[in-house]
Amino acid sequence: GAAADQSENRTGDSGSGPSNEHALPEVSAEVTEIAREIGLDPKKDEALMWIAEEYFLAPLPDDWTEVPDRVSDRLYYSNPRLNRSQWEHPLEGYYKGLVFMKKQGDALLAQRAAAEPAGDVEVDELCVY
Repeated sequence: GAAADQSENRTGDSGSGPSNEHALPEVSAEVTEIAREIGLDPKKDEALMWIAEEYFLAPLPDDWTEVPDRVSDRLYYSNPRLNRSQWEHPLEGYYKGLVFMKKQGDALLAQRAAAEPAGDVEVDELCVY
């Protein structure tokens, strides 16, 4: 995927998460490509672009290495301990799942909020925070 093609640009940061929960002001072409790969629309899902940035900055998991394919000039991923090689970045499934869960969770919360608006007691409790 795009992550495989762009992974040489990864910085090796800890990937511990965004420094804030706001949308990124400027998104690189690599992050935009990765966002699309994991199911984000950079315009519609602007508030979730931190997931694509985190994925872009995430280091490879232990025992995984990037290997250039001599025939295609693309990178693939290898884990000798697992005796496994693959084209997809080993974290791609995790980040696709995170996007799916976040979108589904937000949609479910919006549905519930529309079906059962907060009452006076809930509003008063939220005002305390």
